[in-house]
Amino acid sequence: MDEHVTASSSVSVVTSVVAGVPVTRVVGEIDAANVDMVQAEVFTQVDQAASALVVDLSGVTFFASSGLTMLLHIQRKATARGVGFAVVAHHRAVLRPLEVTGLTDLLAICPTVEQALAGVRRIEPTLSNESS
Repeated sequence: MDEHVTASSSVSVVTSVVAGVPVTRVVGEIDAANVDMVQAEVFTQVDQAASALVVDLSGVTFFASSGLTMLLHIQRKATARGVGFAVVAHHRAVLRPLEVTGLTDLLAICPTVEQALAGVRRIEPTLSNESS
């Protein structure tokens, strides 16, 4: 399995392919000091993803407002490229900011990688030719 690793002193980002879908796992803190690094890695995966991408934030211990903005940018880019996108989050550190800002209504948030993978696979067929 190929993996791509990016790290700083407060966060690490590892992307691997699970069941044919890139899964980018972020561990540590997402804040203004490192959000650009995290976003750059995920943008690379969006550019390379054939049909879907999962960002796993289950290892994130601090999630600043810059992380919220990052998720919106990723969602926009994925949508523009026709890439299904889901976020894994189940800890309060990430879920609470998503809930308070209403982003849980805009993003596909799943408690596990397996559920996120199942969700992006369900989305895939709707990306095919719908216009006739």
